[in-house]
Amino acid sequence: MGTSTDAILFYGFHGDEGAWEDEEGLIINHWKERLAVLAGGVKPPLEFNEATKAAHVAFWDAERKAAEEERCEIGVHCSDSAPMPFACVKASMTRTSRGDAREILSLGVDPTWDVALRVFAEKMDISWQEPKWWLVSYWSE
Repeated sequence: MGTSTDAILFYGFHGDEGAWEDEEGLIINHWKERLAVLAGGVKPPLEFNEATKAAHVAFWDAERKAAEEERCEIGVHCSDSAPMPFACVKASMTRTSRGDAREILSLGVDPTWDVALRVFAEKMDISWQEPKWWLVSYWSE
């Protein structure tokens, strides 16, 4: 195992370590689940066994579908041991690993991005911030 260091460029906003926590813990750990529930998905029982397997698979599919259809997402920067969340427009995010280069063709902002981020923030129940372009790093081991 090695160390990975990534640069992440995105249009959105970010929180400090431990930010965006709700009754289920850090939103970075269950934002796709939240989207699935908002879309009508039914959370399966906590226990996973043959009797509950179909319910779990159906919910995982609902999570995947809801996240794919969403224009925004939640990611993390900083490190595995001190994750800091960010919310961004998927189309704006560019990530590159150490040693790689990525050409940035535009830092233009689609006029619909702010609305998409505001709707996403409401779904996630996170405080609104004026979105900006951010360049952050992520270090994982």
